Amino acid sequence: MAKEEKAKHEKAKHRQEEKEYTTATLSRPMVNHLFRGFTFALDDPKETGGREVKVARNAESTVISKKLFVAFFDAVLWGNMEDRGRVVCGMAGSDGDGVTCRQDQMQQFMVELIEAGMSTLRRRLLLCGWKEEYMAMGGIGRLAASLTDGLASGIRPGEQLPHDSDKATTNYKQDFGRDQIGEWLFRSPLVIDILILVVTSALQLTSLDPNVRASMVNKESTCCVKLPYCEGVDWNDLDNRNDGSGAARRCKFLLDLPSVLWLSSHLPSELRKKWRLLFSSALHGQSFSGLCSKIVAEGPSLLLVRDTDGYVFGGFASCSWELKPQFQGNNLCFLFSLDPVLNVYTCTGYNDHYMYLTHGQQTIPNGLGMGGQHGYFGLWLDCDYGKGHSRAKPSCTTYGSPQLSAHEDFNVACLEVWALGEPALKGKGLDGRSVLDADPETQAILEMVGKSRHSTGLREPHEEE
Repeated sequence: MAKEEKAKHEKAKHRQEEKEYTTATLSRPMVNHLFRGFTFALDDPKETGGREVKVARNAESTVISKKLFVAFFDAVLWGNMEDRGRVVCGMAGSDGDGVTCRQDQMQQFMVELIEAGMSTLRRRLLLCGWKEEYMAMGGIGRLAASLTDGLASGIRPGEQLPHDSDKATTNYKQDFGRDQIGEWLFRSPLVIDILILVVTSALQLTSLDPNVRASMVNKESTCCVKLPYCEGVDWNDLDNRNDGSGAARRCKFLLDLPSVLWLSSHLPSELRKKWRLLFSSALHGQSFSGLCSKIVAEGPSLLLVRDTDGYVFGGFASCSWELKPQFQGNNLCFLFSLDPVLNVYTCTGYNDHYMYLTHGQQTIPNGLGMGGQHGYFGLWLDCDYGKGHSRAKPSCTTYGSPQLSAHEDFNVACLEVWALGEPALKGKGLDGRSVLDADPETQAILEMVGKSRHSTGLREPHEEE
């Protein structure tokens, strides 16, 4: 009898420690969502695992059996669409029966889930070199709205939503069933990754079989949220900057952590590991020739623009920028908006006007463009630094994007370019020859913008030379 009492006491103590740990690492609303998820871990809600399971609207009155505990983890980490749809519907529908969930409930759940994910990354020191005090704010709400809009529209979150999707047209009383939510989760791997990160980090796994726990850790290591490593930023230099009077002047980059996660999820996997700052108008000055000298022959990159109305948008260049009078790039390129809404606009196949960069030409426009055509780019930055346009009515022919800026013609407030992945083999073409050998005009333009040909006289001549 004494042994049974001791075992009962140990279980109660462990359960209390687990709840205290979970409450300490998550917000109270997220704890409630989490414990509600246990209720719907099994197909048959009456099947409780051989002991009483009491789950109310707050976690204080929740008792979870081992069977439900394992079933919940199985559904979250390895479940099919039906399993995950059932659990997430139950977690989000805080005042329902777990069969349906309203859009406003799902969006609020997504806000709390993303906040929990960001908190977990901070607590586990997984920010990968990013410093939030130098980053933009407000991305959590926009990411939650974008992901939830993907549920309502039936497409991958953030892709090709209607131009007026940023206006108040959302039906927040729309109900979603478990099957619909399951299909949405299948299209939204970022949601599952954040959920796995939060669940595996917030709940102690010591009550499970060691082999099961090891499997979960392995799953976490391969599927969890991972930020790209931030490189090319001298944080000490930023800390020491001042406005000339001795007062600190904090440089703010255009990216926030949720936007980094979201953009990374749309990139090829090999470009998600490292991001390196190439150009920032706040750090390197406001010069188009300076921009060109920083971004040419640096490999794939993200271009980000904030206009003077506060809109933030940009494009993904899938290959190195080259100074030449022809269009370049391929169909992996895309345009995107970050503020006021998160959207990605991929190639339509209508034309191949993916990327364009010229400077110093006499008969054609000089500047940087993505999508559309001369005079009507989806995104255009003029060589007269600070001026640009997004002329896409009704939509950009190349990317299907709407007008990205607040006004068709805009003024640049801030501009950034980030190189993606491993550093490119600078100056080398696919045949191993220098791109300068292949295009003497490019050589002249590069020298004009200050990127001189240091290898002249030092390289071995090519066989054909």
